[in-house]
Amino acid sequence: MYEPTFKTKVFTEEDEAAMVSYLQISSKMNYGLTPQDARGLAYDTEKAKGLKIHESWDRDQKADRDWISAFVNQHPISLRKPEGCSLARNTAFNRENVATFFTNLKEIYLKYPSLVDGTRVYNLDETGVTTAATPPRVLAATGQRQVAQVQTAERGTMVTVCSIVSAAGTALPPAMIFPRKNFVDRMVNGAPPGTLGLAAQSPWMTGELFFQVLDHFITVTGSTKDNPTLLIMDNHRSHLAVNVLSLAKENGVIILTLPPHCTHKLQPLDVGVFGPFMVHYNQAISHFHLNNPGTKIDIYNIGAFVGIAHQKSMSIENIRNAFAKVGIVPFNDDVFTEAEFLACLPEEPVSQASCTDTANMNNRSTSSASHPTNSSSAVHETTPTTSASPSPTPSTSSVLDTTPSTSTAPEPSAPISSVPDPGSTDSIPSALQAAEAVRSEIRRQTPAESKTTKDKITPELIRPLPKSKIPSGEKLASRRSKMTSQVSYIKLLRYSSALVGLCSIYHLLVGGQTDFPHLGFKTRCISDIPLQLI
Repeated sequence: MYEPTFKTKVFTEEDEAAMVSYLQISSKMNYGLTPQDARGLAYDTEKAKGLKIHESWDRDQKADRDWISAFVNQHPISLRKPEGCSLARNTAFNRENVATFFTNLKEIYLKYPSLVDGTRVYNLDETGVTTAATPPRVLAATGQRQVAQVQTAERGTMVTVCSIVSAAGTALPPAMIFPRKNFVDRMVNGAPPGTLGLAAQSPWMTGELFFQVLDHFITVTGSTKDNPTLLIMDNHRSHLAVNVLSLAKENGVIILTLPPHCTHKLQPLDVGVFGPFMVHYNQAISHFHLNNPGTKIDIYNIGAFVGIAHQKSMSIENIRNAFAKVGIVPFNDDVFTEAEFLACLPEEPVSQASCTDTANMNNRSTSSASHPTNSSSAVHETTPTTSASPSPTPSTSSVLDTTPSTSTAPEPSAPISSVPDPGSTDSIPSALQAAEAVRSEIRRQTPAESKTTKDKITPELIRPLPKSKIPSGEKLASRRSKMTSQVSYIKLLRYSSALVGLCSIYHLLVGGQTDFPHLGFKTRCISDIPLQLI
């Protein structure tokens, strides 16, 4: 059993409990402390309390390794390797964006009750696979400094795999994009039956390629206006090109986009499917090298590896659990706890964002403590509707309803919990209240107040918790697409068509020039103008 070098306990049980709570909350806010930082925090705390400490602490200006080892062994904390998280992703996943997404999802379920059971609800996303997979852990001699594993190349050739899964637990045949000029059938040898093979100079998804992917999706699912489907995906511009939306409109495909930088929490494929998929894909390549030493892997072998990983990872249990974990099917708008929003808690109130729905603004509370919103785009419908459902509110998640409706919204066949209005102070606790709740929890676990000032010292006083702010005011307005928030989508479609015609005439007059500096765009980007979401 471990025995520290010092005989007396440095901190009291209450002090250590406060430090454990501080470390856990910092990690949940994506600002976790390293062992070196924790040792420095312990030294600063003990120095502020004026207690007698080990002489090595004074010499190094931090606690020694013996203390941090004993501290970790005695408390529910461990050393973990975190994943990188951008500042945009760190603050974008907030309660306002999530509530807006579930509001849009509920509106679709109310309008189309046949979608509630999940058999016609799908999620689409792309992932990249290469001919050089990540080497697995292998057994080697103890003390060996360098351990290597054979692979085809240092950096392999990438192929994009576009996966589509249903909330019922089924996986549709994927689409694969190969970096070649022409496609040949043997590129998809061994791939799941029915796989769509595509070829392009770059393996990245484009609007033209996604048009073929959507046509593949419609063919497999049999989507029509009488039997619509819901397709949930991110709002990459290749997914929202004009020709793609027109095809979806003609075949009854309802497109629901996820809020930007929130796919790691809200997208079923990212949450519970792609992780096992990549593990099995790397294992398949490793087994190939072991059974075929000296043989190189090229893009003609990738189809077989994808087939193996697809069969093992995309099971009914994995897919259903992924949809349930994000609250899509079964519907659960309260699936995320307050601890998962710690990274985006603001320190001060943010200004109320503008709203295009005047009726909803009049119905909202006029109290000065009104809950802030974080809008960056609007909910669009490509055709007019006379539905009695409430008008959509601006959101970071967009609904592109490609099916016309002329009747009142029917009641769903399954009960759906209520989705709070992002602008209501009664439905969602304000971010300030949530931040205060976190700080109250820290104070609750700290030692009780004493007559002396030294007893009131807590880790938060020594090293304050980081405070991230949600963009607001002018910063939020600069991110919002004015075209999508102020003009109806049907007008944008007409505007885009007219603009393409005018630019084609201009193109002929200038003799084939494709750049229009005075207009601020290029001809190849015209189809993306209406839905250039930030």
